[in-house]
Amino acid sequence: MNLGVIKRHQLKKKWAKETEFSDWLASDGLELISKLIDTDLCDVKREVLVGSYKADIVAKGEDGLVLVENQYNTVNHDHLGKLVTYAAGIGAKTAVLVVEDVRPEAVSTIRWLNEISRDEFAFYLIKAELLQVDDSALAPELTIIEAPDEMVREARARVFEPSDLNKKQLAFWQSFNEHVASRSDYKRIFPNTRKPLPQHWMDLPCGSSAYHIGLAINSKEGRISAEFRIHDDKDLFQQLLAVKAKIESECGCTFEWMELPERKASRIVVSSAQKWQSVAEQKACFDWLCDHAMKIRKVFVKYV
Repeated sequence: MNLGVIKRHQLKKKWAKETEFSDWLASDGLELISKLIDTDLCDVKREVLVGSYKADIVAKGEDGLVLVENQYNTVNHDHLGKLVTYAAGIGAKTAVLVVEDVRPEAVSTIRWLNEISRDEFAFYLIKAELLQVDDSALAPELTIIEAPDEMVREARARVFEPSDLNKKQLAFWQSFNEHVASRSDYKRIFPNTRKPLPQHWMDLPCGSSAYHIGLAINSKEGRISAEFRIHDDKDLFQQLLAVKAKIESECGCTFEWMELPERKASRIVVSSAQKWQSVAEQKACFDWLCDHAMKIRKVFVKYV
């Protein structure tokens, strides 16, 4: 049997410019990335503003925003810096750097980021190549070079046992997910179930990477809340504040409007005194959170 010879080509053989490769990554290439990092990706956006810079690709994953940056030739410190800067700027849970040539320093950097990050965050270094067997058509291949070490993270989770409060928070969000599965009205608006975590909040998508809906439980004050959180756009906050009366009338509740000028994010919050740690009263908490999340999703997007 005659065997073919594999040839490896630079990405420029197919995509003359790096931006053209980015376009492919944001379409057909995203399916390959989705399989590699084991999460479904949707709502893809290109050239997302992060301050005065632009992130190549931002998509929604199952657990939060996913940032994808790509670089022709050999990876350098400039793109590693951009990866961290953009991920922080948009609040991404997953950051992926796709490059042609890999340097040991880049591998060490991505490994270090995974080691020091909380387990809900993940950094990936992926090598991109064009393969050809003899005179066949060119075929793209993406290969993971560095990724979170799941064995290490599982071991770390066993060592750092969550506190009693964290366990109660996790149990609350697990029960919340079970409850919303029976709320067809809620599932129409928020079809994807969010992963429950041992923390006091759960984020919900709101149609844009610029803002999201946050649900929270407060153990100190015995309150629950729902909010429209704007990541970094004070003009948008003022735009919504100008129609405050309409928003509150349509939602049927009064919000606390928190521009927070000393911070990037702004918050528009409604809360209620609820005993969320009482299992007997949790159903009322679940329904309150569902109802207010749906109101915020329906009303606020009309004015952004």
